[in-house]
Amino acid sequence: MSVSDRQAPQFQRADAKRMQDPEAAAARQAAQPDPGWDYNIGEAPTKGIEQAVARKRQECGSTQLARSSPAAAAAVNCGARTRILRTA
Repeated sequence: MSVSDRQAPQFQRADAKRMQDPEAAAARQAAQPDPGWDYNIGEAPTKGIEQAVARKRQECGSTQLARSSPAAAAAVNCGARTRILRTA
């Protein structure tokens, strides 16, 4: 969430007040990023593709998928009868 310089102090005060609630503080402590938001894209620009390929490999269990390019593998739909086109 973005806030302006003028809004920031108000947001910080409201957040500090909210964190006095033990349940809210525990929930904040246990919070994890949503899938796909757990890396810095500036440091690892291809990590999202790598994660998608890894998920597809798990879902499909395909040895053919393991040999394909990341871009082709990310486009594979296991539920349909989609074939992997190898580009050389």
